[in-house]
Amino acid sequence: MSVAAGTSRFVSKKVRKVRWRPRADSMQSGSDMLATGSWDDEVNDVSLWKYSEDTDNSISLLASLKHEGDVTGLSWLNPDLLATSSSRGGVSLYRLEQYKILTPGQSWTDLHAEGGATCLSIHGESVATAGQDGKINVLNVRQRAAVKVFDKADSCSITDLVFSRSSDLLSSNMRGQIKLFDLRSNKSEPSSTFLLSNEQVAITCLAKHPSQGHIVISGGENGFLAVWDLRQGSHPTTLLSAHQDNSKVYFDIDSQTIKEIMDRLVKTLGKTKEVLEEEAIASEAKLNPANFCRRLGFDRHCICETPGQVPCPSIVPVPRHWRGKWYNQGHRWDED
Repeated sequence: MSVAAGTSRFVSKKVRKVRWRPRADSMQSGSDMLATGSWDDEVNDVSLWKYSEDTDNSISLLASLKHEGDVTGLSWLNPDLLATSSSRGGVSLYRLEQYKILTPGQSWTDLHAEGGATCLSIHGESVATAGQDGKINVLNVRQRAAVKVFDKADSCSITDLVFSRSSDLLSSNMRGQIKLFDLRSNKSEPSSTFLLSNEQVAITCLAKHPSQGHIVISGGENGFLAVWDLRQGSHPTTLLSAHQDNSKVYFDIDSQTIKEIMDRLVKTLGKTKEVLEEEAIASEAKLNPANFCRRLGFDRHCICETPGQVPCPSIVPVPRHWRGKWYNQGHRWDED
């Protein structure tokens, strides 16, 4: 599906999450349905929308269901099954029927204490949630009880979750840490911990490479993107200053190497080669002691400010035989 022009619609709700419905089969060129979840309203809801290119790129509402609490997470497990997490600590499933009807499915309540769930991640039939209580729950859509619970996964609020593999779950927190949990292990502690910096800058979001689970990108509240190789050390391999407003940017990096990912990040979010070259030249010129004039951006007004140079003629007149005008008139210093 190609979108030639943008379109908008007022929905009278504070939309927190938007997710395109995945393609039902590989023959489809794209998806024409999306789900949204609202927050901070008296009555929050989960809605299903259809996008149509035939009617001036219009968006029409297909279905809407009431949602208990704010929608803090929203993900499609498959083209017919949608999962949400709630600020009231629960997880709900919704089934898509006849391509236009949403029906409530199984739900899990009271998974998290005060503050509720903050994020949700899916892998196959597995659903993982985390909350402000520092707790992680791993669920299976075919089971009522939680498959695995990490009661003390963290001592502070968990901001995001992502499955790096079916058996490995990554979490990020407000202290700038990424923790790796092995779902096959009986231990409740993380198997590895990675640190963004010593300044305890919160990590706000995580995303993994679609085919290389050990490559992870995180976004921080300071506007930096960090690229992690989970096989190498406990710190990010690269830091990029990307935003000042903590926005999210999504990239399709399927089948790309870490070098290709970095090149694309720098090209998209970084400064151009021309700008970098201009800044380098300007920096070199500013540091050159032979350059002066504040009007042009240099630190010194005049070369006479440098010790050892001739004083400014407007303050200390120079000898006549030093003046070009006097010399060009035919005068010589030995005439006096």
